[in-house]
Amino acid sequence: MRLTWALFSRFAGRKGNALSFLVDTATGAIQMVPQDAEHIDFAATLLECEREDIRNDPKRASHLVPVVVEYLNDELLGMLVGTSGMEIAYGVRHSKNQLDRAQALAHGFLEDGEVPLAQAFKETVLRRWQA
Repeated sequence: MRLTWALFSRFAGRKGNALSFLVDTATGAIQMVPQDAEHIDFAATLLECEREDIRNDPKRASHLVPVVVEYLNDELLGMLVGTSGMEIAYGVRHSKNQLDRAQALAHGFLEDGEVPLAQAFKETVLRRWQA
């Protein structure tokens, strides 16, 4: 899978100039977060549970690592891996391996895509929520 202009057009604009997705580190799948959805609600949908189920057992979502991509004028500026409301408010934690795998998969998804990366494209893995 790669970021096409069609995907960008459909999912960009979440909370300003952001594009968000969850990387399933167990399967390698990338799941685009809808513009009007919170990461926790989207994760609960993917896991077929309620957000409170994740609060009660945060490990059930540890394999779903959030990625937020900032863009400007149809150019990707950078990505932040590993932080969203799931980590901050619901206690979801990710292992170092999950964070590293998510970064690698997200990088490939973007680099192989149609939307150009800025020359100074920056990748940040926030390890504050690392297990």
